[in-house]
Amino acid sequence: MVRTKIMSDMFQEHGVILRLWVVLGKILAVGKESKLNSAHVRELLPVMGEYVDGCHHAKEEVHLFPALRAKNLGDDSKLISELISEHERSRKMLAEIASAAEAENVHACSISIPKYRELIFSHIGKEGPFFARMEDEISQGEDERIFLGFLEIEEKTVGLGTREKILDQIKRVERDYEAVKPDPRLYRPAQRE
Repeated sequence: MVRTKIMSDMFQEHGVILRLWVVLGKILAVGKESKLNSAHVRELLPVMGEYVDGCHHAKEEVHLFPALRAKNLGDDSKLISELISEHERSRKMLAEIASAAEAENVHACSISIPKYRELIFSHIGKEGPFFARMEDEISQGEDERIFLGFLEIEEKTVGLGTREKILDQIKRVERDYEAVKPDPRLYRPAQRE
């Protein structure tokens, strides 16, 4: 099967987002041993706000999800509503993280970031298999049309071809945590009790 342009884009962006997820985990791990570095959190805020939410989620909400909903996908339509609801929750969490990081409120950051990480991990865990299933539902014409919409959003929000710049931004913070061997529990979603 040939991968569609839109799903290739989504999966590549998921890779960047998961890299962010790992770095946030390392920041948390160091924060447990000493003091959480709110400057590094502030440095990653544009990645979380502009790239993850402003660009990636916007592509899904403006172009991909409406196109998939038009296909009358039964239970998968409910999943789309759930994914959009998670986008809204992540926006609230990002506002909390931004406020805490700007105020250098380490305690609030150490509460908000794990919640955000858990949501990201769970969210991508739902989207990945869903997008893989939906790929066969998308015609070449739809792929082209939706991808052009993706490019418009990317250009307006972060600039075309920004993925490498975003990765460089994550890597700059990541370098300070290369030696960190965090608690493996930080790399799994929290267990519900």
